[in-house]
Amino acid sequence: MAAKQPYLYPTEIPTGLYTVNPTMPAEPIVTIAMDAGLVTRADASPKFIRALLVALYERGIALNFPNLVPYRDVFYKTPVPLHPEARTYFKPPDQLGLLTNILESLAAFKELMLALIGLGWLLWDRYRRLKDDEKTRLLQQQKDHRDGFLEETLRIEEAQMESTDPAVLEGFHHEITRIKLKALKELTDEDLRSDRAFIIFLTQCANLINKIQHQDAAWRTGGRLRKNRRQKSGAQTRGKKEEDQILRSPRSGGFRRPSFYNRFMGNEQSR
Repeated sequence: MAAKQPYLYPTEIPTGLYTVNPTMPAEPIVTIAMDAGLVTRADASPKFIRALLVALYERGIALNFPNLVPYRDVFYKTPVPLHPEARTYFKPPDQLGLLTNILESLAAFKELMLALIGLGWLLWDRYRRLKDDEKTRLLQQQKDHRDGFLEETLRIEEAQMESTDPAVLEGFHHEITRIKLKALKELTDEDLRSDRAFIIFLTQCANLINKIQHQDAAWRTGGRLRKNRRQKSGAQTRGKKEEDQILRSPRSGGFRRPSFYNRFMGNEQSR
């Protein structure tokens, strides 16, 4: 019968199950039985469920029911879902296992954080290297640009040595000033501005500007002196020509003495 009905299983009624004196049954009786379960509502009080289970498995009532499903097997043999409180009772949370899980989680989190920190450091190092390379490249470009400005000033210095024209010198002065201002505007790197070559470039610009200004001033001063000499020489020449025209007489062969000469000589004779 038990083989045909899955909810039945063979069992045995133990001796003295019902009475002890007289003993009944006097001998174990083989019979069939079926599982019985306590069913409750899903909204039953957790305190009631807890008290019922404690009475069955902890207060000795289980001794009166020798075929009661063992405590350790209830969780796996129940045909229906357990009440939440019954599930907690038959399979309480493993505190040690929970602590182990927490420690394992912390260890995994620690490893993850170390990996993230390592990755962050690698990314930062890569970024720093790229920035340093970019800064080096820009610095080299500005150095090349500075060398170009320096070559222009050398070219202007060579050209101004061969010129004395004020207009040309003034053009050189404006060009040097333009180069200097352009260099100060474009060459902004602090490392470059503290470089010795940049200081030499600024010094050369200042010296060249002063040199052109002095040369232009000297040329203008010399020009004024030459002009004054020409004016003085011209005045002397005109005065001599006027004197010769006055002293030369239109009469034959001689000079006509001017009236002021005759008056002067007359005064001398009267004395």
